[in-house]
Amino acid sequence: MKIGVDLDDVLADTWNETRKFLNRRFGKNLTNKDFNDFGLAKTYGVSNDEVRKAFADAFNNGLYLNAKLIKGAVSGIGRLEDGNELYIITSRPRYIEGDTYSWVEKNFPSKFKEVRFSSHTTDLKEDTEKETKAEICKELGVLLMIDDNLDNLEECARAGVKGIVLDLDGNYNWNHREREPDGVERAFSWKEIVKIAQS
Repeated sequence: MKIGVDLDDVLADTWNETRKFLNRRFGKNLTNKDFNDFGLAKTYGVSNDEVRKAFADAFNNGLYLNAKLIKGAVSGIGRLEDGNELYIITSRPRYIEGDTYSWVEKNFPSKFKEVRFSSHTTDLKEDTEKETKAEICKELGVLLMIDDNLDNLEECARAGVKGIVLDLDGNYNWNHREREPDGVERAFSWKEIVKIAQS
């Protein structure tokens, strides 16, 4: 089976460091509980341009290149690669492509057939000319997408691609809803992701 895997906060623990960086930049002390969606400008009370600039500065400070691994991701990918074809499908902006390839090769050498970059589903739509994750899944023949963004997975499900939403230890408030979209299951760890994917 072909499986798509998101990068940020599914494989790479980027959000915690990004949140700390944004807190310092904007003089806040926000925790994960303060983020109910991906509307960062609204949550921080700043403009989209200010958030984009902060993300660029975070990149220049090596945040994405030096990101830590999500707990259980290496062993989870090791189990999923057996008998499956894995793809990273990320909505990172183009200027992070070099660091993205370097990080993936360092942490997951030869585990993924390809890394694809999609458009954003957040308020930072700087790469709107790129395909959506659902479009990339259909093009590649991906049957299962693993992501922390329910909007992406809902769109994938409408295109016939099943989804697993990662809500690591129940701490990803941005993807909490009353119920999952049809075709999407919730997992709280990589162990649960593997169990669902193999069922």
